[in-house]
Amino acid sequence: MGANVTSHADNHDRDKLSRWRGDLTSGETASFPVYAVFLVTPEDRPAHDIFRAYRSSFEARGAGFQHLMIFGQHGVSTTVKGLLAEFNLTLDALPRLVLFPDPPGDTIHTFGLRAGDYGKGEAACEPGSLAGPWMDALAFLEHVSDMEEGSLDLAPPGSLTGHKLDSGPIMDVIDRVLAAVS
Repeated sequence: MGANVTSHADNHDRDKLSRWRGDLTSGETASFPVYAVFLVTPEDRPAHDIFRAYRSSFEARGAGFQHLMIFGQHGVSTTVKGLLAEFNLTLDALPRLVLFPDPPGDTIHTFGLRAGDYGKGEAACEPGSLAGPWMDALAFLEHVSDMEEGSLDLAPPGSLTGHKLDSGPIMDVIDRVLAAVS
């Protein structure tokens, strides 16, 4: 059964990566200042709920499909492993949020998300259950989007770590990972 789960996760994430690449290169742009990629495992329920909070916020601000991605929710796929390697991260970095302001760019900002499941007696609907630097970053991104500032300097509060990619621009990263998983 594990092989089927892995195969499903690989197929799902590869297809999503391919669609994402297509949307990023379509020439269709939405006036939204950031791209966010969630890299998770199926067990990271709070990280999935954080993604949902980002999705609701991004959609309310007119962001397109290309602005928000999640990989790994059905299993740690070869796509997740490939993106981690390209971002110079390891499996123990999961779950992780990666932000970048410009797909042709070669700088990303990352930080860890809440790993694992909710604690005993804790639920996603409880006030503060998703609190953390990821929600501070979301509030910052909402502010920037609502102000309609053309570009984004990713310097929100919290523990975002920025670094230049060793392997070139984001689009090259996506192309390499897509070639490796296809």
